[in-house]
Amino acid sequence: MSADRYGIPSTKIIELMKNLQVPFRNVGPQHKIMVMTDTAMDPLVWQAVMAVLNEKGAQAMLTMFPPLPYHCADPLSMAIGAAKEADLVVALTTTCMNSGTPGLREIRNTGRTGILLMEESTVEILTEGGGKTTLEDMEEISDICRRIGEVYDKGKKIHITSESGSDFHRGHLGLSAELSRRSLVEAARKNQRKDRPAHRRHLAMG
Repeated sequence: MSADRYGIPSTKIIELMKNLQVPFRNVGPQHKIMVMTDTAMDPLVWQAVMAVLNEKGAQAMLTMFPPLPYHCADPLSMAIGAAKEADLVVALTTTCMNSGTPGLREIRNTGRTGILLMEESTVEILTEGGGKTTLEDMEEISDICRRIGEVYDKGKKIHITSESGSDFHRGHLGLSAELSRRSLVEAARKNQRKDRPAHRRHLAMG
């Protein structure tokens, strides 16, 4: 399959490999890494990831399957079984995955396998957008997320406003993770049943 049909020159792999050094900076020969992707993903994206992993000497494996039927669907059971042998799973699918679904929880419950969610990535995102994020940027973002999480965990309700006009209310922050997961999966299934083209399906989260 040629990347040319996506309208992106193959030379973009040079920039991709440069920007992918940050997320894979600690990878070495001792690591077993599985890359999950689907047949609708731009080949240049998964090729660049595999190239970076190979460059670092990691034991890398590519798993490819048809696009999942809806957002937050679990990958094939064969892929889940193989993923449990990896130190890290890199999700490069064209539909969103969710670490709370049964399949991905099964992977996480091994206690050894991390999951890096990079779904719906494009060459543009990884070379011109967030892909240019530096390690310092990531550390700042992680610190902000940690501080927000601490407030969220201790609170019972949340109200977010912004100068742009956002006015978001949410209560019952104490919902269990299992209940939240079930709600998310059920919403995805209902969304999938709607008679709409796959590329126009959106998971409604409320």
